[in-house]
Amino acid sequence: MGLELTNVVIIDDDQLVRRAIVDYLRIATDIRVLATFPKAEGGIEFTRRNPVHVALVDIHMPGLNGIQTTKEIKATNPDTQVLILTSFDEDVALHGALDAGASGFLLKSTSPEALVDAVRAVRRGISVISGSPMSRLRNTPQAKPPEGEVPSLTQREQDVLALLCRGFSNNEIARDLSLSESSVKSHVTSIMQRLGVNSRLRAVVRAHELGFDRS
Repeated sequence: MGLELTNVVIIDDDQLVRRAIVDYLRIATDIRVLATFPKAEGGIEFTRRNPVHVALVDIHMPGLNGIQTTKEIKATNPDTQVLILTSFDEDVALHGALDAGASGFLLKSTSPEALVDAVRAVRRGISVISGSPMSRLRNTPQAKPPEGEVPSLTQREQDVLALLCRGFSNNEIARDLSLSESSVKSHVTSIMQRLGVNSRLRAVVRAHELGFDRS
């Protein structure tokens, strides 16, 4: 059985960043960079015409920014996972990227090994958030819901959510909790509905905001 390749595109207006990411991903024999683009429009069009599994997208670019690019990619190819690239010291609109359908956030200072792991993870449906962006998300002022409006989750849903927050895939959650994978999918769907979110990553962030990850 042949090696299953993960097809990647890189969309970043900084040529040095594009080259560095290509070099980083070369260490992985199961990841193939199909193309790189300095502008969003070229990357969006490419994903329409080619089987792209993961798109690495800079948050700030001339023309369409990372949030707009994510929306366009997800609208035409919802199976493509988008990883947002961000710098350590910039105050980015991470919540907007979440709403657009991003699968995760990576610092541009991420190590080659961590970048490879992140690409593999989102290909498997696992959300990825680098430490600094998660800190920003958790520290972003939110309208705290009244106590009676905090979503009520069953104990099993809390168990599943706790593992989601640790980056587990559905298959890994199923093994850890001795459940079928279809049951885990049902629990994840219910959790997202109860939390009022539309993605696993949004559920993880909402869990942090509400303190479920600390319960």
